Amino acid sequence: MDAVVPTMETLRGCQIVALRAMFNLNQPAVNTLVAEPVWKILVMDKYGQEIISPLLPVKALRELGVTVHLLLQRKREDLLPDVPAVYFVSPTDENIAVIEEELKSSIYGSFFINTISPPPLHRVRLEKLAADAYQGSSIQRVEKVSPRSVTII
Repeated sequence: MDAVVPTMETLRGCQIVALRAMFNLNQPAVNTLVAEPVWKILVMDKYGQEIISPLLPVKALRELGVTVHLLLQRKREDLLPDVPAVYFVSPTDENIAVIEEELKSSIYGSFFINTISPPPLHRVRLEKLAADAYQGSSIQRVEKVSPRSVTII
């Protein structure tokens, strides 16, 4: 990883640690150079991009296993059924609708959905996403739904 390891002593350090945990698919970090990262796709909205860009350069994303980073609003048609996708989005109605469609089409092997705003603000939207995923038999591809408190920059 980077030569400088972020610490929890600063707000920026806390944000970087939280983002690294997200890219590690919420698993404990392995502090060894021999460990191969899990290769994944990052799907984010503009707001997510504004948060990640100043904190993690593309090189750091690659070191964390992000092979491709895409905007949620762009049309994606390539099926990658063996690749996990990490979503980092605001839980708006539009964003949730896009994620629902991608779950239905099984575009990725697994979905790690990370929302940007605090849970009380979007609980109803996430419950709708869960209900739709359950009804559409795509619930098994949703590995984790996590709120991320990294919005202060």
